[in-house]
Amino acid sequence: MIKDSTLIVRGQVLWETGDNQWNPQGQRQHWSDVLIARAYKGASSSVIRVSWKEYLGCPRARVNKDDLLGSLRRPIDTAELRALLPTNNEVLESAVHLALLKLHDYSELETSGRLVETVPASRSFRLPEQEAAYLRTEIGSEIERIEDPRQLPILQRFTLSSNVWLRENAAYAVRHLHDFSSVRYLIRLIDDPSEETRIQAIRGLTELLRPGIKGYGWLPGTPLNGREVTEQEVIARWRAWWQAEGESKYGK
Repeated sequence: MIKDSTLIVRGQVLWETGDNQWNPQGQRQHWSDVLIARAYKGASSSVIRVSWKEYLGCPRARVNKDDLLGSLRRPIDTAELRALLPTNNEVLESAVHLALLKLHDYSELETSGRLVETVPASRSFRLPEQEAAYLRTEIGSEIERIEDPRQLPILQRFTLSSNVWLRENAAYAVRHLHDFSSVRYLIRLIDDPSEETRIQAIRGLTELLRPGIKGYGWLPGTPLNGREVTEQEVIARWRAWWQAEGESKYGK
């Protein structure tokens, strides 16, 4: 329970399906969206939508990824959430870390990153058995949304991770914080195995350093000498720049 708040389940079903459907194993499938409101002392109530799901083989209803606390995205006291850590319950641990990030509490960011490092490359899960892994994927997505410059050193370290999902989301966050200390981290990612990570790194470098006219020749698909440059040509150009002048200027 959050201090000085009241939870109101309005009971208004917005969408519902599957209540009369059964799978081949004789298990009922059911999904519905309901309205939830939380009223804070001295403030007007805010209404959010929460999806309740009855998973196959699991008779209990569970709240989906739009965690009730995290969906509020407002500055509230998160001490009660942090008090739940550490825990041996992987689902609870992952849910708490996700909620903290949604509430812009980054006190456990390093640990959140370690949880994301357990996310498999496939990112395809069976619920509820792999709910913890699914929540950790969502933690990665929240890391991508961090805009607090005080978290930049941690985000930069995340780009060095061996986990593709953590690197990809950290690269996006680092790019959008627009700090020259990130150049040496972004240059490492220009030939990352993940195409999305490569794109974020190249665009981040271009936005920071602004080479050429509108980045022509420094971004894949931009014109140079009457034709569009390929990604490999762009990567080679950035490597040559780093060796010629970038490393001496931004390498430390």
